[in-house]
Order: sequence, then structure tokens, then C-alpha cells
Amino acid sequence: IESFSNMLNFLQTYINKESKDHHMNILIMGDFNLPCLRWNDEPVPHQYQYLDTDSADMLMSIMNTNRLSFLVHWQANQTR
Repeated sequence: IESFSNMLNFLQTYINKESKDHHMNILIMGDFNLPCLRWNDEPVPHQYQYLDTDSADMLMSIMNTNRLSFLVHWQANQTR
């Protein structure tokens, strides 16, 4: 969680610095592997209910603070 937190802090600092003078387009891509974050409004599955949610909360905070949008693709079926 520490490296994820450091990355999000870096991202917020960059956004604060660079967006003062002009509008920016920001694209954040990746497999964040946050099973406790429900992108599609479904309830959190029982096996993930007790996970530490700090990383998911930090990501959502950055997204909401900066009014960023989501484009999410998830597999309906397991791939493995």
C-alpha cells in the first residue's frame, strides 16, 4: 500500500502543479487489482468484504477530487 500511496501522492502533486495554468487531459491506465472496489455498483463479494480498503479509498479520492471519469472494463467470467 505504501508504494501505491506514494504513486497517488505524486499524481496529485503533478495535477496540482500542472493544472494551475491550463486544462490537462489525464489518462490513468492499469490493472489496479482492487477487488474491494466495485465499479459496477454490485455488492462486494463476501470473500473481499474484509480486505483493507485504503488503496481503493485513496484512488477514489483522487478521482473525485479532480473530477476524473472512469472507463472500466471487467471480465464477466474468470479468465483463469
